[in-house]
Amino acid sequence: MDLPPIGMSGIPLLLLGLLLCFAGQKIWAASVFLVGGLLGLGIGILIGMLLGPYLLFGSLICGAIGAVAGFLIGGYMALSFAEILLALAAAVLAFALGYQIGGLYVGLAAAAIVGILVYMLLEKLLQLGTAVVGGIMAGFAIGGLVTFPYAGPICTAALIVLGAYIQMRTGDSKPDRS
Repeated sequence: MDLPPIGMSGIPLLLLGLLLCFAGQKIWAASVFLVGGLLGLGIGILIGMLLGPYLLFGSLICGAIGAVAGFLIGGYMALSFAEILLALAAAVLAFALGYQIGGLYVGLAAAAIVGILVYMLLEKLLQLGTAVVGGIMAGFAIGGLVTFPYAGPICTAALIVLGAYIQMRTGDSKPDRS
């Protein structure tokens, strides 16, 4: 059996690219929630075990209660903080560029405008960004798996457009912030 240049190693890249292309914003939100939840879980277990010896049921039950509460609180806090931190990172980059172009006041104005816009449009930017990254990954994998010379670029463009369209139509997970 004669395999194309990438061979079977392109299949995981194709699957990951398709997942990011069509459900990237949901995957991002789930992974941020999971990381924050695991941090909260550790803190909840520590607090529960510290309080456990002084309570009737002991450290196991207090640790379990603290773990569940910490996971939920930590997950939701991580989602909120991630949105704020991404907007702040964009504002810092805009300030640096504006400062180089026109000085302090231009940098501050650019930072304020970009920070507010990124915070307001973050969900759509994540959907578009993950569709582009997933489309490029899947298109690269298809280009390596198929022998047609233009399959990769054609599939990349089609997947980016289709992935962005599907995510923008189905990805409204939160109410409007206005």
